[in-house]
Amino acid sequence: MSNFTRRKFIMRNNKLTTTKVHYKSYKAGKRWVFAGIATVAMGLGLTGMDVTAHAADAQGSEATQTQVADSDTTISKSETLTTTTKKETTENSETPVTTSDKDKTPAPKPDKDETPAPVVTPDKDETPTPTVTPDKDETPAPVVTPDKDKTPAPVTTPEKTEMPKMSRMVAPAVAAVKTYDPAEIQGKDASEWMPDAGLRDIVESALLFNHNIKATDANLYQYVGEMLDLDDNNYTGSLKIQNFEGLQYFTNLNHVVLHYYPKDGFIDFDFAPNMTEFAYEGKANDAPSDFDAQNFMDTYLSGNQNLQFLVVHNLLKGNLPNLSSYTKLSRLDLSTNHLTGDLTPLKGLTSVNIMDVDHNQLTGELPDLVTGTQLTELFVQNNQLSGTLNPVYGSTSRLIDVWVGHNNMTGDLPSFKGFTGSFDGTYNHFSSGLNNMPGAINTWYQTLTGGTYNLTDDKNTFDPIKNVVSGIQNAQTGEFDPTDSLFLYAYGAGKVYYGEPDPSFTSEELISWLGSQQDVSSQFQRQATTDDPFGFNLIASKDVKPGTYTMGVVNDKYSNGGYIAFITFKITRDAETPVDPGTPVDPVQTGTITIVNVDQDGKTLSTKTLTGTAGDTYTATADTLDGYKLTSPASVTGTYTQSGSTITFTYAAVTNGGDGDKVVVTPDKPGKKTDNNKQTPTNKGGQAATVNAKTNGKVQSLGTSHAVQAQQQQLASPAKTTDETTLPQTNEHRTAAAWGLGLLGTVLSLGGLALRRKQN
Repeated sequence: MSNFTRRKFIMRNNKLTTTKVHYKSYKAGKRWVFAGIATVAMGLGLTGMDVTAHAADAQGSEATQTQVADSDTTISKSETLTTTTKKETTENSETPVTTSDKDKTPAPKPDKDETPAPVVTPDKDETPTPTVTPDKDETPAPVVTPDKDKTPAPVTTPEKTEMPKMSRMVAPAVAAVKTYDPAEIQGKDASEWMPDAGLRDIVESALLFNHNIKATDANLYQYVGEMLDLDDNNYTGSLKIQNFEGLQYFTNLNHVVLHYYPKDGFIDFDFAPNMTEFAYEGKANDAPSDFDAQNFMDTYLSGNQNLQFLVVHNLLKGNLPNLSSYTKLSRLDLSTNHLTGDLTPLKGLTSVNIMDVDHNQLTGELPDLVTGTQLTELFVQNNQLSGTLNPVYGSTSRLIDVWVGHNNMTGDLPSFKGFTGSFDGTYNHFSSGLNNMPGAINTWYQTLTGGTYNLTDDKNTFDPIKNVVSGIQNAQTGEFDPTDSLFLYAYGAGKVYYGEPDPSFTSEELISWLGSQQDVSSQFQRQATTDDPFGFNLIASKDVKPGTYTMGVVNDKYSNGGYIAFITFKITRDAETPVDPGTPVDPVQTGTITIVNVDQDGKTLSTKTLTGTAGDTYTATADTLDGYKLTSPASVTGTYTQSGSTITFTYAAVTNGGDGDKVVVTPDKPGKKTDNNKQTPTNKGGQAATVNAKTNGKVQSLGTSHAVQAQQQQLASPAKTTDETTLPQTNEHRTAAAWGLGLLGTVLSLGGLALRRKQN
């Protein structure tokens, strides 16, 4: 068999048949170095591509074609660079030599056990291996002469010096899923397959407690098929579970009840699909952090659809989880967590009897969780629920407990007729209470916002109950009890406190805050009312100052629970009643009459103002003034006007001697005296009387037979002056006329003398 045929046979049966080697020679000083580069023929085995290797035989004939098509060939991405010096080639190995036809030098044969280097066709752009000239003392290097159209086979040595390999890209390993086959732990000590001592101790204790089985670490493998209740309530040892590894062999795990958080956390309990109870009741901050409620269920309990009891405390946050697939759940307790959002995810849990989500931060209204379900006990206290209480919670007789206290619920309670359970509505804002219930009731400590009451010296009584508290319901009839009433409730040192509470106070915070405020109970007095016997009035003393007040009230029939509320109200003093801008104001509302009392000289003696509804009739009566005698009519009747009117009553000072008094005469024009006989009427006593009424800035004379109504115009011009005249007195002699006639005669005489002198 020729060398090439042997090489062909070896290559066909070698696993490295997909490797091709390229050879190049390099000058290193006086020596030539041969470098062989082994590369992977990527995809040859996969695609079935033919690879042809050509080489010249000893006679110079063309090499026989070799087919490589191994689909099972292992593919490697590494490349190995091999170098061999010329000296090492001649001393340590026999290298096949290929020469041109001119030299006719036969190629040496390799040893039988030696695997020759494969012949590989170089790339088109590869430079042919150069001819190496050996030194005198050395074996000449083989000369490789390529044919005209062929690539010569390079000279190789079997022994190679490997260069550093390139980095290898390795695909990440996929971790194998561990299986828990009881057969693989048969005869093994439990410490080998359940490494946590605390877990082994509580498991062995549970077997003893529930089945009276005295299990040890040595024989625990025998009992992995027993039903297991892992409940630390029944464990009397001192160890705690750190890690759950090995519990997976107990596929009949029934209960898990823990009051502490395991150091390494929980595991997926899907290995126990028939588990009926999971209860974690750890303390606050036991766990390193809270879990999102939905993620917790999906991670640890998604394969436990047969759960009947689910209890998780101090571990969850976020919205309530979707539990609709847990159709056998009868008790749900997610209290004392940090859950938010509304209660919508709880609707439709038809199998639940006891539902407890108290002490969270849940918001929104309380939906109907009763209709179409088996609910008997509901606990939603200590949240931030709002809105009114759904009527279904007062009318469903099967309900044993309805606890909605410590929330922000408002409005009147629904009818509780026929309700026989226990109701707790403390610390809300309910505006009505309950009495006469068979079960325990609790509507204590409601906090309500009352009205604002404006007080004056004349009006200091107000009703703080009306429109604030509706009544107390008789639970047997479902109607307000007309015989029940409210009284002031003594809380702490007093019943009424002064102070402005923080608007953000919860009911509990407000009531606690009251204890530090000023007790002003002595400034108010309760007054029963006949029109509304349920409520009462408060009478405020003059010491009550404007500000905010809070009082406590309690129902009279307070028994087996009852109603207690704290009402916060405001008091103002002499404040104007605000007018609703949406309500039109009547432009004519009130009218005024100004009464002016003057003497005969027009000097104002006194004034006063009368008010009434515009359009109503009035009668103004003159006052009695000491030292003056009324000289005008004693009363005037007219109609109130919005613009107002002025009425003047005239008085004359009382003087001694004679029966004549001074009277006021009103002239027609300023500065012109009027005839007393025409303008001044005379009454039966022989005295003149005038009533002056100002209208439009003028003073009008009112006769004794009637009063002139003031006109509806504003005062515009000043009052007119009046002149005085004196009536003749008894035994008085008037000489003014005689003196006038004498003076006239004298003037005429002087005029006649002057005329005569001029004529002369």
